[in-house]
Amino acid sequence: MGLTTFFLLASFLIAASASPTYQPAHHGHSKKANILVTNDDGWAVAQIRSEFSALEAVGYNLVLSCPADNRSGTGNSTATPVPLAQPCEFDTCPTGSPATGFNASDRE
Repeated sequence: MGLTTFFLLASFLIAASASPTYQPAHHGHSKKANILVTNDDGWAVAQIRSEFSALEAVGYNLVLSCPADNRSGTGNSTATPVPLAQPCEFDTCPTGSPATGFNASDRE
């Protein structure tokens, strides 16, 4: 197991075992924790989708933000989003898809 995989699994286990609600000391109400789930491998890889589903099942408020295809090793490079010139990884979105989107089968 590589070091990155170890830290990923460790952070997932910590997050999954934590309570999705917290009680601020200065407020009398509980609210669900908000978590941004992201990676550089693309939104369609099994790891990020199973992590998202597991955290969602426990009750966290989640936002999934990932590239359409694998961008590992690109560092902090940035570019203006443009429609896709080729299909997404695993053919999860067609050529010409807008630069931003959502999962039609899970609109949350």
